[in-house]
Amino acid sequence: MNQEITNNYTGLNSISNFIKSQENKKRELFKGSMIVIAISCVLYVVLMYFVEYFSGAIIASTIGTAMIGLIFLNKRNILKEETLHTIYPILLHSLILGIICTSGGVKSPGTVWYGGVFTESFFYGGLKKGRISSGFAIVALIFISILEFSGVQIPNHLNPNYVEVITYPTYIGFLACLIYVLYTYQKWNVDAQNSLKDLTDEILTQNEELNQQKEEISSQNEHLANFQKLMYSSLNYGRKIQTSVFNYTKELKSVFKDSFVYQRPRNIVSGDFYWFQSIDDKHILVVTDCTGHGVPSAFLTLLASSYLKKIIDEQQITDPSLILQQMNRLILDEFNEERNEGMDMGIAVFDLKKEKLVYSGAKVPLYQVRDGNIQEIKGSVYPIGDARQLDKKYETINIDLRTEDTYYLASDGFQDQFGGDKDRKFMKKKFRELLHSYEGMSMNVQRRRLEQTYNSWKGSQSQTDDIIVVGVKI
Repeated sequence: MNQEITNNYTGLNSISNFIKSQENKKRELFKGSMIVIAISCVLYVVLMYFVEYFSGAIIASTIGTAMIGLIFLNKRNILKEETLHTIYPILLHSLILGIICTSGGVKSPGTVWYGGVFTESFFYGGLKKGRISSGFAIVALIFISILEFSGVQIPNHLNPNYVEVITYPTYIGFLACLIYVLYTYQKWNVDAQNSLKDLTDEILTQNEELNQQKEEISSQNEHLANFQKLMYSSLNYGRKIQTSVFNYTKELKSVFKDSFVYQRPRNIVSGDFYWFQSIDDKHILVVTDCTGHGVPSAFLTLLASSYLKKIIDEQQITDPSLILQQMNRLILDEFNEERNEGMDMGIAVFDLKKEKLVYSGAKVPLYQVRDGNIQEIKGSVYPIGDARQLDKKYETINIDLRTEDTYYLASDGFQDQFGGDKDRKFMKKKFRELLHSYEGMSMNVQRRRLEQTYNSWKGSQSQTDDIIVVGVKI
């Protein structure tokens, strides 16, 4: 895509440079024409003095000097190009009309120079200016002819003895100037055509390259689309596997009829999961937040699940603090104590017959709602794994259960979500107040309210992290 934009820019830049270069060449031709006219004026002055045509010599010297002055001022950037193009035709008309009006009218040898005016006006001024200048010349000649026809005597300062002497050089000079103008204009036109052809070939080549690049980009996009489709298909299948592995809804509902699980992965597969197992009268609820999110974090969930089964099912360990210690050791051994992968974990072991709850947490707190109050029961500040912290202790907290007590275990995904009017985190305090406000509601209603609040807070923001919240009512 960047190459395509570069090629487009290069093509446009080439066209722009071509137009500017041709405009510059045309301006140089125009100034060259002025110089030729100025030199002609100088030669004409010499000739006019020789044939004693002094009024013509004064006119030619005045106009020639004015043209040289204009060219000098333009070279010094004192006079703008537009002004030069406006003044030059006026001087040219003044020169020819001055000579015509002092050498016998339309029959004057100087009349032939109007042919040069017609030519230069169209060549260098364009169609509009050419029409205006030529129209003025025709009107002036018609006006002078009418005056002559009406009997008005047009002054003739030419010496009768030198009429032929000035006539032939005038015609020869006119032809020379006309040939110069035609030659230089034709040469410029041919050069412009050749440059335009080269530019056209260059643009066609760039278009071919661009079409080839478009085909390559189209092919790459197709490959990317197929790869993306395959990737999403794999991730969705991974999500199905993960959902199947961590599907404890039936077991949870059989023990806690009024309960809910709110889970929301950030990237299809999740690094947050819950685990539920009953051993005799003890019901073990685990909520885990693995490092990161997405595929790497999802692999950690499978590893953590296998270790929980090993510790609880095989080794029959039900003390939450011992489970955390065993998990920490296994994770460190797995990564050879060289990496910082790990997880936060909260474990609540319910004994409904003895009305006891034993909790231990690794950076995942337990929320208790009882008699109109909410209490955040914090566990250890140490995570599971993470080789940077080796000397870890996980405290065991014993709680007496009461009917209508509600308990929640949650990862930090909900409270870390950015959103709201000021694009800030939801924060733990607000999350705690939210759970408190749900007291007395059924767990199904609480889950719906939780999801509504999250969607409202998040708005159009992207999801910050994986989310899991598990709630049970005694």
